[in-house]
Amino acid sequence: MSDGSLRDVSRADPTKSRAPWLVDVSTSVSLPVHILSAVRSRFVWISLENSTTRMSPSDARVVEYGPSDPVVEVLRGGVSTRLLHHPDRSFAFEVTLDLVRGAEFFRQKPPVHFHLQEEYIEATQGRVGLEVEGREVVLTPGPDARFDIPPYMNHRSYPLLLDRQEDGNTVVKFLLSGGSKTDSPAASNLHPIFFENWYKYQDDVVVYGASIDLIQVFCMFDAGGTYLSLPWWVPFGQTVSIALGVVLGRWIGSGLLGYQPFYRKWTSDWELAFVGKRAKRGMGNVRHDFLERQELPVGLLPVPDRRVRDHARADGR
Repeated sequence: MSDGSLRDVSRADPTKSRAPWLVDVSTSVSLPVHILSAVRSRFVWISLENSTTRMSPSDARVVEYGPSDPVVEVLRGGVSTRLLHHPDRSFAFEVTLDLVRGAEFFRQKPPVHFHLQEEYIEATQGRVGLEVEGREVVLTPGPDARFDIPPYMNHRSYPLLLDRQEDGNTVVKFLLSGGSKTDSPAASNLHPIFFENWYKYQDDVVVYGASIDLIQVFCMFDAGGTYLSLPWWVPFGQTVSIALGVVLGRWIGSGLLGYQPFYRKWTSDWELAFVGKRAKRGMGNVRHDFLERQELPVGLLPVPDRRVRDHARADGR
């Protein structure tokens, strides 16, 4: 089971809890902001010190594997995700991380973020790091190994590097799931299409050198009910982050500039992406309605970054 060890990542290195593309500014803020942050941090710390309350029975024996499960592989084989069936959740993945093949990519942690839905993560092989509100929880396999991440909790997950794994272990696996089976798949915030597109977008950026397009990131995250966590000193940070996602990603990106949150070339189930976007007003449905009226196929809108577009032409995607 999880060893429940906690480490204050933000105090060890304050820059580690920030999204890599957020510009740093002076941390000289007003005293009330410091007080509010300290109170909030202490409340979260007390909650995490009793982290076993968030540990739940394993899903390892509940998820169902099949011979035709869709598999997405990115980062030169360093990361692969397998879509599974869970009897109670709207989606479930098995994520496999090869610490040798993906060594150069795992040095950089993913951005801290939060979701509007609850998310569940569980290590099934090796040791997984889960940073929650600046504190690190180490997840290991076991009968009560599932960590439940409530909505709006700032977090990120990553494999512990080779020097922090058990001797000889080079592969990390974990289950990731969310939503409820009673939810409509099209209207759900977190869903397989969001994760599939996000993984493949990272592949184009990290492996093929495409530059990060913040509007594309905001557009994609907003469609998946996911938002970047701003630095601790930003007042009402989560409200600001959601507003950025809606204004920059949904209204300006998708509504005015023609961005799509999801792309056909990155999506296995394009029909669900099409229906899902129409279920969420303002996420590109106007453009799709126009294409529908013209009786044209719902195709891929141009990816804003030229290198991504050229790479897509080169490999026929």
